[in-house]
Amino acid sequence: QMKKNRPAHTLVALCEPAVTDAVAATLLNHSTTIGLRIVPFEKVELPRETVTLATSLGDVQIKKVTQPDGRHRWKSEHADILSLSRQHGLDYPTVKRQLDLEISRLLESG
Repeated sequence: QMKKNRPAHTLVALCEPAVTDAVAATLLNHSTTIGLRIVPFEKVELPRETVTLATSLGDVQIKKVTQPDGRHRWKSEHADILSLSRQHGLDYPTVKRQLDLEISRLLESG
């Protein structure tokens, strides 16, 4: 909602600084808006590594990250889970649960 309770829409365009003027011109030329807010921002990323692990269903890539407090966490790669679920004729959630359990055990055992 905008001023005077008018309905509003928000459009967010993420772009490289070098093309900000071109993106702004496109939005102003091809919409009804009369102004834009341009907000620079920074992205903070955790240190990460990609590791491939062998599981009972096949190889799976995981991304391991190190949190600021030194703890580690990981996430299995969506594309690998999808591929293995199709390959084995199993549904995605079942494959993800099985793989996540196996991966947890593999990582705990070193």
